[in-house]
Amino acid sequence: MPWYCLVTVIVLPVFSGTLPRKRDEAIARVGLAEAALALNAYKNNQGNYPKSLAELREVIPWELRKDPLSGEDFICKHQGGGFLIYSIRLDLKDDGGNPLDYTTRADPTPGDIIWRCEK
Repeated sequence: MPWYCLVTVIVLPVFSGTLPRKRDEAIARVGLAEAALALNAYKNNQGNYPKSLAELREVIPWELRKDPLSGEDFICKHQGGGFLIYSIRLDLKDDGGNPLDYTTRADPTPGDIIWRCEK
């Protein structure tokens, strides 16, 4: 084995757990943005937000992604005149739409990946 392969074998396992997690979080954020656009398009056409993502799919012919972390639909809740849509994150626990907290340390505290629209 060449000497530079030894360095690769030692260094790459350090990143193996981080990269898939960040990739899945990024895919979830893109999916949330797409769903938020679809929800706003629905409101522009119908005058109000749908009661569920299933109702949204009946009117808006977009293919919406599933939550890459749970494999299910994103969770969508009405809040005031807007909505909250979120992914449950890698711990697979529904934190009720409480956002991730990146302020405490490099590895954020548990929370959900959220997209909030006030109106």
